[in-house]
Amino acid sequence: MLQQLQLPHGRFWADYTALSKKHPEAFSSPEQVRDHVESVLSAPDVAIPQRSGDIDIVKRADVDRMIGFRAHLKNGRYQISTAYVLEPGQLERMKSGAAHAGATVLELTSKDHLSGQGRIDEYNRAAGAGQAPRRMTPEARANLELALTDVVRKITGPGINVRFVDI
Repeated sequence: MLQQLQLPHGRFWADYTALSKKHPEAFSSPEQVRDHVESVLSAPDVAIPQRSGDIDIVKRADVDRMIGFRAHLKNGRYQISTAYVLEPGQLERMKSGAAHAGATVLELTSKDHLSGQGRIDEYNRAAGAGQAPRRMTPEARANLELALTDVVRKITGPGINVRFVDI
């Protein structure tokens, strides 16, 4: 990706604790920030270079949700300075602004990514494919079902119950 954008080689680095404190509206823990950054890096969809020398990396998290981060090269590595969830239309504005400034927006979507295979591979890697699945305790399962039921009821109304199905 960096080579395609004609940017210097470097590793990505983030202070997850600092980012979780910087963005408490989006992240309640450093682990959530780490998961966010690693998710974006595992299957980025778009890279947008900025005039300042920063680069935004964005990933489609699901059908109508995109996540990303901004990084800048410092001491041979790309320091992640912010992590975010994009509002509807924000990606198009970012791409338009970069194009207006003369930057090359890099679309990183691949055939495997479009087919879903990229996401399946990502899930398998994250889930530890080849390892026996970890079982949830009955108590944890019941607590999670209750918590999810409460959330879903707040959105849809009182007639909904969430139940896990073993597949």
